Amino acid sequence: MDDVKQREELKCERAWSPKGRGLAIQGMIAFVEANQPPYKRRNRPRCHKEN
Repeated sequence: MDDVKQREELKCERAWSPKGRGLAIQGMIAFVEANQPPYKRRNRPRCHKEN
């Protein structure tokens, strides 16, 4: 049964084009970053005390 699963996963991997794979990864990264709570977001504005 494990062999069948492995063959199906390889088939799925081969179906992706490099461009499609890159776009899917970029889309997932954008989705995750947009849905994170504010304190975990990258490049968020920092609050600094005035000197």
